[in-house]
Amino acid sequence: MSEIILKIGELEITPETKISYDQNNPKRPGTGIYSEYEKFKKCRTVGELQKAREKFWRADLKFDFEHGYVQIDGKSPERIIGRKAMKQIKEK
Repeated sequence: MSEIILKIGELEITPETKISYDQNNPKRPGTGIYSEYEKFKKCRTVGELQKAREKFWRADLKFDFEHGYVQIDGKSPERIIGRKAMKQIKEK
């Protein structure tokens, strides 16, 4: 079994953990993060994301998961952190 490299709620994430990004880029066109999202939305595992987004992959994955832009192991954020927490995050 691979080493756990990140935890989000009950999810224990390893490099082999499957991810699925929303293919419709939710970032603002013309920004740096829009271009970055275009690169890493193709990633299918956390290990691929680590290689594509070396420095900020943890923060990006957590933010994008909390905002519903990526599923981790087929799970949506509502199932992991709850609907109330999701609402609070989106209101920020």
